[in-house]
Amino acid sequence: EPSLSYPPVKRDISFFVGKDVEYAGLVSAIKSVDRLVMHVELFDRYEGKSVPEGKNNLAFHITYADPSRTLTAEETERIHERLTRMLEKQFGAQIR
Repeated sequence: EPSLSYPPVKRDISFFVGKDVEYAGLVSAIKSVDRLVMHVELFDRYEGKSVPEGKNNLAFHITYADPSRTLTAEETERIHERLTRMLEKQFGAQIR
């Protein structure tokens, strides 16, 4: 994670996505949602009973930050919503 002058905001997101979705493409798309997405880290990958056939459950830590100021909760929420919509639209993700 880059060193930051202002406190980052960390959010988690968990979703089902097809096993055929390429990890690198997923991370790249998440980072490209907004310049304030500073860091993306996969912390859990699961396939099992509660996961639909042909899918994985992925969970990511997303770090939002602006190098010049502290982000507001509203700004972070707006970007996180955009990220959620992009995952649904581009990757067919089912947000949990």
